[in-house]
Order: sequence, then structure tokens, then C-alpha cells
Amino acid sequence: MKSMSSLPSEFYALIHRIGLVAIATLGIWVALLFAAPNPLYALCYLLAITGGLVIVVYPRAGVYLVVFLLIVQLPFGAFRYLGLLTTGSSLIYLLLNGKRLLPYNPILALCLAFGLATIASAIQPQTNTGLASHVLSLLSNISLVWLLLVMVDDRKKILNCVYLMIAAGVVTGLIALVQWKTHFVWIASTTADALRVNAVTYRGKTGFDLQQWRGEFRVDSIVGTPDYLPLYMQTIAPFVALIMVRQKRWSVRLGMLAILALFAVAHLLSYTRGALLTTALVVVCTGLVIDHRRFLALLPIAGIALVITFASWTPWRERLATMFDLKSNESTETVNTGAWRLRAIPVGIEIIAAHPVFGVGIGQGRWNWPESTYGSLIPDPKDVEPPPFHNDYLGIGVEMGLVGLAIFVTLLAKSALSLFQLAVAFREHGDDELALVSAALLIALIGLAASMMLYPLVVSFRYVWLIFGLSGALMQVERRSSSTAIIKENAL
Repeated sequence: MKSMSSLPSEFYALIHRIGLVAIATLGIWVALLFAAPNPLYALCYLLAITGGLVIVVYPRAGVYLVVFLLIVQLPFGAFRYLGLLTTGSSLIYLLLNGKRLLPYNPILALCLAFGLATIASAIQPQTNTGLASHVLSLLSNISLVWLLLVMVDDRKKILNCVYLMIAAGVVTGLIALVQWKTHFVWIASTTADALRVNAVTYRGKTGFDLQQWRGEFRVDSIVGTPDYLPLYMQTIAPFVALIMVRQKRWSVRLGMLAILALFAVAHLLSYTRGALLTTALVVVCTGLVIDHRRFLALLPIAGIALVITFASWTPWRERLATMFDLKSNESTETVNTGAWRLRAIPVGIEIIAAHPVFGVGIGQGRWNWPESTYGSLIPDPKDVEPPPFHNDYLGIGVEMGLVGLAIFVTLLAKSALSLFQLAVAFREHGDDELALVSAALLIALIGLAASMMLYPLVVSFRYVWLIFGLSGALMQVERRSSSTAIIKENAL
């Protein structure tokens, strides 16, 4: 513990740093006001530069900002620059403080192995469309795991990350309500990209035309696509639910319940069909962890209530009907139905059999559909960019071969097993908070593992890697706490 006499010098050093940043920021702002075309651009540049200066001085602030903004699809590749700045600043911080750069951790080791499989798949790809971008995206996701392991190194920092996830979910849910009312299209969404890239194809079309379903606007808030919004909500919900049940004050419980209601509303307004199944799995797992006997008793009643609700809600009733429509003459425009996914499975297996070791190349799956699928499963690639496989296990096998698929499945299994063991270990140590965090991470991981059978998440859904990183960070914290307990026991 630091002595009281050391506090004044540390305090003055902190004030000195803050003063330097403030002076530099003021000078930059004055310069920008003269150089920028308008004050709004000057303000944006100011925020970016100020944030950069803060991250350089205090790298952990960058880590927290990364965790908070993971849910957002930022324009102009801004998130990549934020990640590079935070990673670089953290690396310098570790070197200056003599800290270990590469801690031993099985989750990190598996992530690095997956990164090597990614690079291997890019050595001799079958096609080369956006290959470098896909490699960098996946490697940046893996670097997030490393960043969390080395910078989120105690229980308080882990809890801070959890609270930031919840805060980001609340902000995203509130923005979704605004979007539902105003029908705005997020600047970095797939809809905005489609309107910009395919201006000729969608001439005369609006964002509402592309993002609606039978007159109902599908909200995606700021996450980029309506399919991902409910997956973010289902991932964060277990943390809120488990925090709620351990609260003794009813005001806090009601607040947590309101957050869960917000997540549910945003989820439903996205009109995403497959996410209903995976979210149901998350709800069941959460209920079993909280109180399995009471939950199992209430489950039939809740199920009947949900069936009645969806049956009486016309848009959702029709939406669910299309989900279970397995007609073979389905059109190529409805690429998200169960029939399309089922018919794509043998095609994926065929591609894996042809390229079993390293696959066709990371991000190249959509460009290597057999010609026999043109016009039936996918549109002709000469006219419209074909979709990727909406099954990550199939997609990883196609793009990275059986090697990459085996590593990723092992990573999932190891993370799930470790989180289960961590929940038990923290409870034995008397740390109920981290036991609940471990359980919530396990539930979230189960939900995403199921979601990967319906959506391509590994490259573009960053919360997958956030869960891996926090799982590894929890392992580090538990290992240190166990070592401390052993030392104390031996001392006695």
C-alpha cells in the first residue's frame, strides 16, 4: 500500500499531465477553427485528437473506450484507428513498466493459433477480394483478447468492463427507440453501404425501402444491421439479470428490470427471426442459474404467454411463418430463411471437401460458391455481391479449412469449460460478484455459439472476442487469488 506522504507528489504529477493535455487540446482547437471548413468539423477533429492524447497518457482509458464502443459500427474505419492507437499505447505502457507482454493463458494461445490459421488461409487463396481487409479485421479482433488480458488485470477493471457493456447496451436500445420513430438510417450500416455502393441498382430507393419488412421498419440502432442488434441485446442481458437478482434494494432491481425491458423491445423491433431461438436459449440458461426450480415451474406459463403474444402480433406472426417455410422454390431475395441455410449446408461441405486443409481463403467464401448455385441459392456474382454462408462453423471450414475450424471449436469449448470452473472457484473464494460475471459470460457464450449456426459472426461481431478476452482476464485474476490464498494458508 502506498504511503500517505507519496500521495501529494503523485497528485501533482497527475495535475501536471492533465494541464499539459488541456493546453495542447486548446492549442489544437484554435488551430482547427482556422483550418477546418466549418466549426462542426473542427469539433469532430478536436474530440478525436483529445481522445487520442488521453489514450496516449492513460492507455487504460482507451481500453475502456474500446469496450464501450464495440457495439457501434463506426464510419470511416474509425474503430480500427482507435484499436491501433490503444494497442500501441498499451504496448509502450507495458514496456516502460517492465510488465510481461505475452502472459501465459490457454485462451490467448488458442486465439494466436487461430490467427496463424487465418494467415495460412491467405497464403494461397482461391480468390483475392478484400483479402487483406479480412485478415486485418480478424487479427484486430484477436489483439482485443490480448489487450484485455494485459490491461484488465484485476477484479475492479473486469467489473468496469461489464458496467460499460451494460451502459453501451442501454444507449443502443434508446437509440433504437428513436430510430423506430424516425426511421433514420445509420451512417455506417449495411443499408447505407448498399445505397451508396449500388446507387444504380437501388436508384429511387430509400433506406426505409431496403430496411423494412412488409411496411415495418427493422431497427438496427447503431450496430450496422438489424440481425446483429438482438444478438448484442441477448449477450448483455445475462449480466443485467444476474446483477438484478443479487440486489437488495427494490429501486435498483426495478432499474435493472427496466433495462431488460428496453433490450426486449429493441430486440423485437429488429424483426430478426433466428435471434428469437438463440435468445430463448439465453433466457432458459439465465433462469436455470438464478433459480432452476422456480424457473422450470414458470416456464410453461411464460411459453404460452409468448405464443399468444406473437400470434396476436400480425407482423411477427407473418415473420415467424416465413422462418419455418421450407419450400424448395424459395427466391434468391429471401436469403435469411431456414430453407436457404439448410440448402447451403451440403454446398459448404462440398467446398470444404475440395479445400480441406486451409480453405479457400479468409473472407473468400462468398466468392467461391459453385456455379450450380447461381440463380437458385445466390444471385449471379456478376450482378450482385453474393452473401456469405450464414453459419460460422460452415463458413470457417470453407474459408480456413478443417484446421481453422478445429482450433475455433476448441477455443469455444475451452472458454466455456473455463468459465464454468471459474464460476465455481470464485464462489468458493467468496467472490459472488465475479462468480456471477463468470456465469453471465458463460451464458452469453452459449448464446453466441448457438447464433453462429445462423449468422456469420466471427469476423464482424466483436462481442465474441470480448467474451474470450474477459474470460482470459478472469482466469488471470482467479489464478492470482488462488496463489495468494495458498501463500496465506502456508504462512498460517
